[in-house]
Amino acid sequence: MNINGECVNFAQMNNPTLYTSAYLVAGLQGYTKHYYAGSERVSSAIGLGGLANIKTPLSIDSSESWERKSSSLRNEMRRTIIECLGHQYRTKKKLQFLYGMTSPTAGTMDRYFYHPDHLGSSSWITDGKGYAIQHLHYLPFGEDWVDQRNASWSAPYTFSGKEKDVETGYSYFGARYYDSGLSIWLSVDPMSDKYPNLTPYAYCANNPVILVDPDGRIIRPYNEVSKTYMMNYLSKQFGNDNKLFYFNKYNELKINRREYSRYMKTASNEQKILLKGLKEAIKSDKTLIVFINKNSDKFAVTENQSHYNEQGDLREQFLDFNVTIGSSGITLKYSKANYYYLFMNDEAAKSDYCEAEPRIIGKDDVCPQQTGGEASNVFIHEVLDEFLNYYDKKIINDNTSSKKEKVYYQNKALKNLKLKERTGNDHQ
Repeated sequence: MNINGECVNFAQMNNPTLYTSAYLVAGLQGYTKHYYAGSERVSSAIGLGGLANIKTPLSIDSSESWERKSSSLRNEMRRTIIECLGHQYRTKKKLQFLYGMTSPTAGTMDRYFYHPDHLGSSSWITDGKGYAIQHLHYLPFGEDWVDQRNASWSAPYTFSGKEKDVETGYSYFGARYYDSGLSIWLSVDPMSDKYPNLTPYAYCANNPVILVDPDGRIIRPYNEVSKTYMMNYLSKQFGNDNKLFYFNKYNELKINRREYSRYMKTASNEQKILLKGLKEAIKSDKTLIVFINKNSDKFAVTENQSHYNEQGDLREQFLDFNVTIGSSGITLKYSKANYYYLFMNDEAAKSDYCEAEPRIIGKDDVCPQQTGGEASNVFIHEVLDEFLNYYDKKIINDNTSSKKEKVYYQNKALKNLKLKERTGNDHQ
């Protein structure tokens, strides 16, 4: 650090905090465990100095001693400090609180529950008995307006449910820091080129009363029935016990990054290709609405849509239209909508057989073959071959792409289930 032309190099660690995962944070006062409903934090439990309640998701063998567990925490924090700061600090004194976490007795835990508003911002905090201990209100862009407390504990997760740093006052949203006092981000929006009429530092296109910060990268179910089918199809391809996919509080399909890395180590080649494709589709700057019926080719869409036009202006519209499909599934962009829709008939998909490579019998005899008869490969085809490759990346062309290229991901899904690959000759 250079101060007035004089080189000064020092660092203070008076309040160290160890973020072992999204579920556990350790500090001088003990540790905090967080509980979630999907991606929404619903409760925090404050530990008072022991490790008895720390089990999963720490990557520590549960059979190990408490001394071994506390040592693992110390080493992880020490390595983080040394590697990130690039200095050999003497950490034992500053991390002394971790050295004391060797007892299997955790003591009494204080538990708190978050009650958010429509934007996910914490409005009321209650204790384990249901008594209100903190009441919060915010100005439109997140600056604190009301903060009433009758306890010493203060919720760090406030505006939009994000953690506010006590030293800087900035809220951490995962990719960027937000200054609610100035109502701006501290860094540029990575998708700012798509909204030339907006400053890249604007929060929620300067409309924070009804919006949370948008990124446009959404795959979401139209309704609860569609959500159930989506998870069933993904479980069919990746196993019933996988924890790869979840829906966040905005009902958007997301991939668990930690589980993704773990799963990829043992996944088959087909599963790796499908996972990479789904990850890419979820990160697309387009929105896909998935509408799945049990046994009907008629779909009635009724919903409000909010979107930004090319000038960066917010536009809202009410959609009310009907679609009849002549196949098991179809992905399209409705002319009056700004989103893409995937319509799928589950029962039709289960009985949908496609042409496979024929089996040669003898010298001249050819036996036609079929494949399919299973719904998850149809879902994969619509999401990855149609939405991702055709509409988003535009690498599929109706006239120049081969039949096999048009069903590339579907064939990976079929092969993953030990079914014959599709020729694509009957692809419309």
